[in-house]
Amino acid sequence: MGYMLKKNVAEILRAKYKNGYIASIVGLSDAYVSLIFHRKRTIPKRLAYSFTKAINSEAEINDYFEIVR
Repeated sequence: MGYMLKKNVAEILRAKYKNGYIASIVGLSDAYVSLIFHRKRTIPKRLAYSFTKAINSEAEINDYFEIVR
């Protein structure tokens, strides 16, 4: 089980944030963040949590991600 960004959220985040900004906060490479933004990669729950809190500290995982089996 993994998490993938919702399609509409991915488009908004790509327009609003640069890969390097999210990568530096979460501790990932720019390329990995790009794969997440373009919905090419699923991620585990703990990384989805970190990603969500880097974007908005008040948001929940379900606001940005959908569960993929």
